[in-house]
Amino acid sequence: IIEQINESQVTIASALEEQTATTNEMSRNVSEAATGAGEIASSITSVASAASSTSEGVSETHALNTELSRMSSEMAQLLARFTFASDEHRGEVTVASQITNAIGAHGAWKKRLADAITAGAHHENIAVVAQNDQCGFGKWLRETVPTSRDAESHEHATVLHGEFHGEAAKVLRQIDQGKLAEARVSTGQGGDFAEASRVLTAAMITWRKIASGVTV
Repeated sequence: IIEQINESQVTIASALEEQTATTNEMSRNVSEAATGAGEIASSITSVASAASSTSEGVSETHALNTELSRMSSEMAQLLARFTFASDEHRGEVTVASQITNAIGAHGAWKKRLADAITAGAHHENIAVVAQNDQCGFGKWLRETVPTSRDAESHEHATVLHGEFHGEAAKVLRQIDQGKLAEARVSTGQGGDFAEASRVLTAAMITWRKIASGVTV
């Protein structure tokens, strides 16, 4: 049952990433429409009003999506504990299970950094965070000799994983330096850390499908 829940959580996380991208694109298009409407004669102010209403709806959707992302991150943290325990109990450490654990663990960094930015401080060891082989997934990548099937995905994930930790460490340094605005930009949609996280997650989901024998 836990594995089924975990599988659903990964699907939810992926869907949320797509929903966030779609929502941002809608918001951009609505903003452009509202700007254009403001330049049109006052006789069609109803168009601008409609665009404004749509923009408010998009903002509400975006806020809801952010909350869903937060809940998904917390769920991932909880599920990761069960998944690790399950693998250890069975004595099995599969590629798919390692990737599932990694998706949850690295997704949780979004909330961890957001909390640190809000507090204006953190308790992380930046030197350790900056290294790509100190977390569980990083150690596994370093110590595992991939099969021919996983070799390309393993190499790709190793590079992206290093970039992820580099951006996370960068955000922590910004917090230490009081550059909270820059840290928010990095962790916000389209920011350096957010993009590193998105790309790594997408790569891990693809690798997980390959490891599970799913055609991609």
